[in-house]
Amino acid sequence: MPASLSPLSNDRLSLAVAAMGAGMQYLRTAPGADLLCHGDGAFWTDRAPVLFPIVGRAPNDTVAVGAQSATMAQHGFALHSAHRFDGATLHVTA
Repeated sequence: MPASLSPLSNDRLSLAVAAMGAGMQYLRTAPGADLLCHGDGAFWTDRAPVLFPIVGRAPNDTVAVGAQSATMAQHGFALHSAHRFDGATLHVTA
């Protein structure tokens, strides 16, 4: 498992997020049941990718909210960026 940021938990769930790429490394119920696919190295070695703000490519590389639209090419920068968690917000650090 890659280096993780501080695990988070409450009385129902616990999770850990990788510092590099911010992908969830595990999400478990309090009794310990895993809720994420851990990948089969023969097919896919990652866990759960960061899918923000959309999954995949926007039609014509354009996103719209109400009457406002903007160009947004497919990126994927989070996967190759370091992150830190300040207790409330996840920040890209590199």
